[in-house]
Amino acid sequence: MPDTEAPWSHGPQEASFFKVAGFSLWRHPIDCLVCFPDQSGWFAAAQSAMSPGEYKDYLNSALDNRILFQSLLLSITMPASLTQGSIQNGFDAVIAIITFILTFFNTITVMACIVAAGIIGAVSESNFVLWATANKTLLHAVMSSQCILVPLSVTLTILSTLRALLDTAVFDAKLRAGILATLGFFVACVFAFFLFGLNVAGRSAAFSGAMGQLEMPGSSNPDGLPRQVFGATVGGHTVGLSKVREFFTVSSRP
Repeated sequence: MPDTEAPWSHGPQEASFFKVAGFSLWRHPIDCLVCFPDQSGWFAAAQSAMSPGEYKDYLNSALDNRILFQSLLLSITMPASLTQGSIQNGFDAVIAIITFILTFFNTITVMACIVAAGIIGAVSESNFVLWATANKTLLHAVMSSQCILVPLSVTLTILSTLRALLDTAVFDAKLRAGILATLGFFVACVFAFFLFGLNVAGRSAAFSGAMGQLEMPGSSNPDGLPRQVFGATVGGHTVGLSKVREFFTVSSRP
């Protein structure tokens, strides 16, 4: 048994999804801009909870997924950037500039992820934690590279749709305004759903102790298991990330 108490011993036996979402929204407002699984605290918790080999495999797998996503995105952004027509108005200028910025960062991040994957693969497991600690800024940058690509892509899609709707004469002004309001509401709802879902899932993994090697206590009621995990997450937030990382380190000792 580790000499550092587990996060679930500091929180309520059960808590709701919205309780954890409240921690994310009110105590960590940066979660509204960058999801917790893309923040430095996530990677610090993962490094403490995993063995060097597991952490290396995790980073390699995560980078492979990012390379795949960003390469597919580049196959769209590069042709779109190279085939832009002449600018007719201010709307066209804004879209052209955002398209250039998206394509530029997309190219840079693909290259950075590919190079970083090669470097990680060359570092031995026995020295990986030391190397990862020394180069945590680089790792955090490449692992969070999609944080700039996704907002730019969504913004560009919205602006392109607005330009198409405003230029068409098929709909009258009131109908166009209704369509734009509906699209805005739809985008906001989907964005909020995934934002809070990812933050709650990430924070429950890191702060509840689920990343660690010590098995979390179960529940006789299957319906109460999610609430029990969220209760442990509240306990992890109560003691703080440094204590949770200490628990991960101690509980992983043989």
